[in-house]
Amino acid sequence: MFMNRRFCLILFILFCNTASFSQFVSGKFIDKASKVSIGYCTIGVIGKNIGSVGDRDGNFTLNISNINDSDTLVVSILGYEPISINGFIFKSKSNHVFELSEKSYLLEGIEIVDNPENIFLGDSKTSRFKGFNGWSGLENAGIGKSIGLLFDINKEILLEELFIHIEKNAYDSSLLRLHLYSLDERFSPKDELLTKDILFTVYQSKGWYKLDLRKFSINLKQDFGASIEWINSWGVRDKSEMLTISRTPNKPGISIYRSSPQGYWSRQEGSSAPAIHFKGIVIDSINEDIVVKHTVNVENGNSQVASFSNVLPQVNNNVFVVRNNKPNDLWTGKKKEKIGIVNSLKSTDGGSGFIHEPTNEVGSLLKGPSDLYRLDKFNFHLKYNSFDSILFELNLYQLDDNGQLLSNLNQGIKFKIGKSKGWQEFSLAPYDIYLKGDVLVTLKAIKGITLDKKPKDLYFTLGVGTSYVREVNNNDWSKREETCRAFNLLISY
Repeated sequence: MFMNRRFCLILFILFCNTASFSQFVSGKFIDKASKVSIGYCTIGVIGKNIGSVGDRDGNFTLNISNINDSDTLVVSILGYEPISINGFIFKSKSNHVFELSEKSYLLEGIEIVDNPENIFLGDSKTSRFKGFNGWSGLENAGIGKSIGLLFDINKEILLEELFIHIEKNAYDSSLLRLHLYSLDERFSPKDELLTKDILFTVYQSKGWYKLDLRKFSINLKQDFGASIEWINSWGVRDKSEMLTISRTPNKPGISIYRSSPQGYWSRQEGSSAPAIHFKGIVIDSINEDIVVKHTVNVENGNSQVASFSNVLPQVNNNVFVVRNNKPNDLWTGKKKEKIGIVNSLKSTDGGSGFIHEPTNEVGSLLKGPSDLYRLDKFNFHLKYNSFDSILFELNLYQLDDNGQLLSNLNQGIKFKIGKSKGWQEFSLAPYDIYLKGDVLVTLKAIKGITLDKKPKDLYFTLGVGTSYVREVNNNDWSKREETCRAFNLLISY
């Protein structure tokens, strides 16, 4: 009798433990005003890989076994205000109805110029792929996970098309969602930039998938992150139950991953990145604080530039700044050459530590031709760099006939690099900068990112030449004749 009671007690304890580790809470997402179901909302625990995505009728189920009382869950979908709920309260009910309120947005108008310039973000080459990233559909393990990468832009653009290379789609159809994010100071996804949910269904088993984005009017002015979230799949046609995106080695970048709708993002800088790219057009804002148009009067050699706040300033008659018109009778672009330090690399300068504030501004004087030329690329050589990423500011100055520095030509161009050394390249072609004669190219580090919070090293390679240095919080320049940093410009004239 005692043994039977003991056996029953053990079974009861095992049953209770099993039940506690397999508890589920279900619910529904609806519009607060209309009471209509909202499909494909996400619910997840902040900072944990725990979450779920509702179906098209707004129904969801979430395993609460690993949710703590102190956790916070967030319900979200584009176009609606998010809802937060405490973990203890969420677990106290077996069924929830979340009523979401529509969010209002103030949208900016844009003006597209005649014959807009096309721009391509990411790698569109299909010559070879290297591996893949994706999701496993076994037991819905991949639902709510996101894969993407970061994009650098230096012009205001309007996205027109999204391209994704599917390595394998083992389903008859797979529903995906596009996300676009602003970036924080560590270059990680921060705030959602889209105002509408962009869902799309992939039917093909492999190859390039194209999504038309023109109807969404996506206007971007800053570097951003893009990710693809797996919502659901139907009709298994391959027992692997996988949906994967190819990786391309042609233009490696910073990949981003998240395992649940509210989980933390992880980043990976490697030799390849997900095969995702965009096509867009360059646009001009109607906001008069932004550059609208530049025109050039080539007959008398004077640059006429619209007088808005961040237009590149005119510096004597040698400088031409244009966007929609090129001075074709003065510039042919048939010849290309590099000016500055190309070889003869010798010692280094730099240091160790953290970069919390901008460093000294250090530049190299580059001898340019007397004919009008355009700046195509800026190159600089790093002997050593152990920072995970660095934000730089590039400035260009011209000198008068007496060798005195004139005003800044470009008012600062910011760009980022990852953990790399050797020759670094940054394109200046989008800025359409034309000038004559010598130019001083300067660089200062704005911020250095260290993921492990340890001091890092940054050393520039030096060559023979003339350099200028301006210390932080000091407007005075000092000149050095013997060595300069290994900077050069690829120009065309």
